[in-house]
Amino acid sequence: MILCAAGAVNPGEVILSTGWILSQDKQTIIKTIMKMAALSTNEFFKDTHCGDGRFFNSEAEFLAAYEEHKISEATIKNRRELTKLRRAEFSGVRCHIEIQIIERDGYVCKHSGCGQTEHLTVDHIVPISKGGSDDIANLQFLCRPHNSSKGDRTHLANLQARPKR
Repeated sequence: MILCAAGAVNPGEVILSTGWILSQDKQTIIKTIMKMAALSTNEFFKDTHCGDGRFFNSEAEFLAAYEEHKISEATIKNRRELTKLRRAEFSGVRCHIEIQIIERDGYVCKHSGCGQTEHLTVDHIVPISKGGSDDIANLQFLCRPHNSSKGDRTHLANLQARPKR
């Protein structure tokens, strides 16, 4: 029903295929145009039809994608908020945890071959955002460059040891 190419539809525009128009009665065409005109003011519609190359073949397909988008956005927002709370809780017990890590491993970067003993950070082996816990078994010291390189991954795959500073 809706036919467009990436970048061919401007904000607020809807393009209907000739084949679809010829196969419909006038009331369906008018009803559909009115619905799509109302939907065209939706930011999600503008984003998807004016740049990312997605196509919707019906109002129902658009609404389903929009609902999925809203759920995804809410999930991301709530996950970020909960992760922020967990990090704040962790900060409250950080000094006690660091002492436990020092007693277990010494004060040294755990990345293979690094051995740096300055400017270390507490690293969650399995990141909080991936379901990792604040349990001592999930924590280690990494130097800042290795912790930054690791990012949100569970390990430092294929990264060479960085030189000591």
